[in-house]
Amino acid sequence: MIVLTSCFEKVEMTEYSYVYKQKSLNEKYAIYQYSRPGLMAFSSDITGTRLLPINKEFSEKNGIEINGRIKQWISEDTLEIYRFNNPKGFEQSKDTLKKVYYEKAYDLTLKVVENDRINAGRLQEKYFDSLKINQNKITFFGLKHKFGPKPINEIETYNLGDFKILSIKNSIQKIEHHYLEKGMDFKYHNSDGTITENLPRIEIKTVWFYPTKKLKTNDYNEKNGIFNEIKTNANNGACCTIY
Repeated sequence: MIVLTSCFEKVEMTEYSYVYKQKSLNEKYAIYQYSRPGLMAFSSDITGTRLLPINKEFSEKNGIEINGRIKQWISEDTLEIYRFNNPKGFEQSKDTLKKVYYEKAYDLTLKVVENDRINAGRLQEKYFDSLKINQNKITFFGLKHKFGPKPINEIETYNLGDFKILSIKNSIQKIEHHYLEKGMDFKYHNSDGTITENLPRIEIKTVWFYPTKKLKTNDYNEKNGIFNEIKTNANNGACCTIY
């Protein structure tokens, strides 16, 4: 016999799996990325990204919802984001064309890059010796790839925006970054065993940057343009029991 206990009494709006915060480059706003358990047993987490004035307390009801995936800060008052057409159920991307338009969020400008639907993903892992955050840039020094050739003293610089520090206690475990890559080389495996080739590919690539030495999280808490974790639910939102 299977008995599913209800989650309604144990899940509250304030019980989060995580909340990450970054300050805007002009220090007037804060961006919060959050996740909390769904209201039903085994339901998907509820996630979102909200923009609030810097002096406002985080709440899912406060501020402006940023409907999209953050890409980068272009300037102190312009933030570039991705949006995708993701209908219910899986559907192959129709093309790799994009649409660009602009929106206002308070006195910030959102540059919106709208694409079709994501149909691929990939993970890459790198190691670095040190990093520098300056103005709207983040630079990794002594960068080495986990697999394949390992160049020494490689340097990579990116615009801030989509970088997230993941920590254990006061030590950086890794820094997470995402970027979009497109092409016409996607292969679809049909149910009859055949393969359709040369389809549009819209792929989110995730990069994990691991420090080769201990870096204190506190040294980067006040940096603008990069996400730091401010709240975590140790139980990860688990509230249901199966007998």
